[in-house]
Amino acid sequence: FSPIMIWILITTALFLKESSQARRITTNFGFSTGLRRWWQALPLFILRTTSFCFDSKNCTTIKDWLLNGFTYVFYAPLQATGPIMRYSKFESTSIQNSLSLRSYIIRTVLAWYMLHKATSRVPTFALTSTPGLFIRLTKTDTSAALALVFVALNIIWLKFTVIWRFAKCLALLDGVDPPENMRRFVCNNFTIAGFWRNWHTSFYEWLQYYLYRPLLRRTKSKTIATVSVFAFVVLWHDLEPKLYVWGTLNSLCIALERFSGLDRAARECIHLQLTSTSKNLFWRRARLSALGSLYITILVVANAVGFASHSFDDLFFALQSIFISAE
Repeated sequence: FSPIMIWILITTALFLKESSQARRITTNFGFSTGLRRWWQALPLFILRTTSFCFDSKNCTTIKDWLLNGFTYVFYAPLQATGPIMRYSKFESTSIQNSLSLRSYIIRTVLAWYMLHKATSRVPTFALTSTPGLFIRLTKTDTSAALALVFVALNIIWLKFTVIWRFAKCLALLDGVDPPENMRRFVCNNFTIAGFWRNWHTSFYEWLQYYLYRPLLRRTKSKTIATVSVFAFVVLWHDLEPKLYVWGTLNSLCIALERFSGLDRAARECIHLQLTSTSKNLFWRRARLSALGSLYITILVVANAVGFASHSFDDLFFALQSIFISAE
């Protein structure tokens, strides 16, 4: 398959997903029945079919190509939620350690119990999905509004961890080893770039392999490749103006981290083997602490602007309240 043709088809399909006319026509023909609508299942379907089209070079006959493609794209344990496996890894994966499998299942159950307790005490999703609530809270107490966003980020991390680990447990029981989607806790990062490397990791690897690296080879510009990746991510999720603002903020933060060397410094500090006898132990830990505090602040502000705001008026007011005053 021609890479250009594949990306044209991907972009067209994602724009159709956002078309209210396409949804209405398919609904009239009865294609929108069942538990999930086609436009809800399409994003993950696109990721899998793209991977198969790029990686299915070992299929020698049409029969093998169709059989392997159907098996991979509609693999039941990962069908609804992911994690996303590249076809090349799906083809060669295997599980041998049953002890680690039992441990993983136990940790998944514990994560589910923690999520149950957290959502029972803090109705995060009801609060963040209520239009105008964030702005009303910002008018009375900006710090409380930002604290709500911080708590919501942590509970959303736990929610996705439970969803993806449950799907991974089913795949592991079937002998398939998908990637771990949440490799680090949301607060256990020190830069925005590091956060995105460890949030929805399988999607990050897909973007790196099929979009970022090919663009980097062609354009020789990390900035262009990064902006293109976030533009695709917004289109893949929902084509909303506030998400483009969110993507722009994240792109700017990553570009600034690279330009200032923060991302490189954070990686060096994290991977450096620190011992109690190290002379620079205190200052290295202080440096990591400062980077972590800055990262959390930027992350909360970016998500407050990009997700908690339900209109451009909300967005401008949120920015004014955060950076100027709440009055």
